[in-house]
Amino acid sequence: MRTNIVIDDRLMADALAVSGLHTKKDVVEAGLRLLVNNKLEAADLAEHKRFADIAARRERIMELLDFTSKAMRGGPGSADIDALLYDPETGLPK
Repeated sequence: MRTNIVIDDRLMADALAVSGLHTKKDVVEAGLRLLVNNKLEAADLAEHKRFADIAARRERIMELLDFTSKAMRGGPGSADIDALLYDPETGLPK
């Protein structure tokens, strides 16, 4: 695609010097690739964090269901509701 753009001369000179690239076109393309890759990596990290959060919530739900099941049967661990629901150090809900 042919495009005319106005670029800061000093910025272009610095980019050419530090990148080792030989043409302005190469510098612009490298910058665009870097921008796209950074955004994709950030999106991948956000998606990974979202899945990790979902997995943690699922694990927490399974713990609560297991506790509920034990409590209904009166089995071992049924009296540990505070330990399950509250952080022992802070006393705040988990």
